[in-house]
Amino acid sequence: MFNSVQDTGNEVVMACLFVSSKVEDTIKKLKDIMIATYIFRHPNVIDWDTESKEGEEQRKRVLLYEKMVLESICFDFRIIHPYNYIIKFVKIMQAD
Repeated sequence: MFNSVQDTGNEVVMACLFVSSKVEDTIKKLKDIMIATYIFRHPNVIDWDTESKEGEEQRKRVLLYEKMVLESICFDFRIIHPYNYIIKFVKIMQAD
């Protein structure tokens, strides 16, 4: 494996979402991704301070993993979307 990451919680997931939002030109703030992930993991907690010590440490880890993701894809942002293939397949199958 090129990069092995263990015991990271959701930081790698957040880093991947952060990178993908940049690649797709739908840039989301890291703070928003962190809050959404926290709410998903803790649905009963209403408010979470991303500026807390825990939040700041998590932000640093996510940025570290973002760098690892970018290095893993060799900074190659050429993305091939499946949309054209799906449309051709649907036409071949004569479906809607």
